[in-house]
Amino acid sequence: MANHFNLAKVVLAEPNGKFRHEIENVLKELGFFDIKSTGNLGAAEQALRDDNIALFIGDTSLPEGDVNQTVKNIRMSKLGGNPFVICLTMITEPSEEKTAMVVNSGVDDVAVKPFRASQIRDRIQMLAHSRPKFVVTSDYIGPSRRDASRDKAEDNLFAVPNPLVSSVGLRNYNNALNIIKEHRIVRDGLKIDEIASKVTKKLAEGVSVDKVLKDLEWLNTTADELDGRLKESVNKPIRAMIMTLRNLTNIISKAQDIDESDIETLKKLGINIAARFDKKRLAFSIDEYERQTVMKNDSDADVEKNFQPGPEAPPVPPK
Repeated sequence: MANHFNLAKVVLAEPNGKFRHEIENVLKELGFFDIKSTGNLGAAEQALRDDNIALFIGDTSLPEGDVNQTVKNIRMSKLGGNPFVICLTMITEPSEEKTAMVVNSGVDDVAVKPFRASQIRDRIQMLAHSRPKFVVTSDYIGPSRRDASRDKAEDNLFAVPNPLVSSVGLRNYNNALNIIKEHRIVRDGLKIDEIASKVTKKLAEGVSVDKVLKDLEWLNTTADELDGRLKESVNKPIRAMIMTLRNLTNIISKAQDIDESDIETLKKLGINIAARFDKKRLAFSIDEYERQTVMKNDSDADVEKNFQPGPEAPPVPPK
């Protein structure tokens, strides 16, 4: 399917005015014309609230925030309503730690400075034709960064819509979005057992509450967020246990003396919650998504029927 970059909106955030102008020219040569260009992250994030942004290019040295957190917020749908924005991060003054932070943000591609602005062209063309598959964990959404030699079957990788493609099917968009929502719920549910087991073991050994407060706060916050997301999930019957977990972790966090029955209840809650989340469901949801997804080699009639081209890319579900 042809790429028509003139339909794609871009947010470019580069603090160096000269280099920013050079990248703008490369984007225009590629056919992009709707480009929001800025030298600070605050203005970039304001532009990214538009659900129809296709491409975000940002630098690690931008003032007014952390570009890695910006990418994470995009992936978690906390910034704009489209977690599938193509994200390319440029690293100024690279280090092993800084590079790891960029990679772990969920970015599609990384460009280490210095490099010629013209190299952006090849990266965009590559991402338009071959976007990496995504994986979802309890705290990460984005391309899998595992070594190619490792078995990725257990990661449940799946293809996501590519907003650089001229026509993104609304049905495909919704299916992929539902996979992300469901995977986050399942991953959080499984991790609750892991963290609850860790906390109860330490408390049973006599470790003070303040030593496990960070984990208790994670359980409390995750339970609160999970309760909200379960309202529209197939797993909503377990909301009662999630609410109990939230209340119990709040009580334990504030307690001076820990009741042994509370420790036992927390342990059982973690086990019972995890038992309601079956990893097999993750594989099923991907199989179902791939079954319903319109492939590139479908007939023109099928493409016309199932895709919804328009001046905005990608289209988003009505709110």
